[in-house]
Amino acid sequence: MLAWLSASGRIDVILVGSDHPANVASIRRFIHQVHAAHLAPHGVNLLLVGRSGMALEPGDMVPGLFALGEVDVLDPLYRIARVVAVPTSVGTGTPIKVLDAFARGLCVSVSDFVDRALDLGAYGFPMSAEPHEFAADIRMLLTSEDARRERIALAQKFAADSSELKHMTPNGALSQGCRLNGAVLRKDPR
Repeated sequence: MLAWLSASGRIDVILVGSDHPANVASIRRFIHQVHAAHLAPHGVNLLLVGRSGMALEPGDMVPGLFALGEVDVLDPLYRIARVVAVPTSVGTGTPIKVLDAFARGLCVSVSDFVDRALDLGAYGFPMSAEPHEFAADIRMLLTSEDARRERIALAQKFAADSSELKHMTPNGALSQGCRLNGAVLRKDPR
């Protein structure tokens, strides 16, 4: 990872996911239809964290992608990434990845699929239905600090109003030691 990070000098987009089949399907779609087709050609890089990386095929390892695997603590990676992508496109239930990112006060770009469980549209939260829209949203967030601040403010408003987030710790993580998307969430010793 150090060589990849040294070469790129930054983490543009971070995506966290487990090896659950629905996560892997959504991540593969994002890798090929959003990242490789619309982001990588603009020099945008993608860090994939969690067990989902182990479930990818060699053909999924496109330029600009680094699959890190499982980590003990997400906080340091989230702090240096500029955008968190949540490309959920299949599955059921509440997308915990979104709730965790919102509770942490991160800049998040999401697919419209997550609106089914969370009603983000009621907060005016932008969501993307098509790969090119998802990529355009991410590129806009990467190029505008004001847009990132506005997106974080929307996430924080949702988090403040959400009964779903009442179990989150003050630093945004789920209960200490809880596994989320292949990463163990622990309070980051600062």
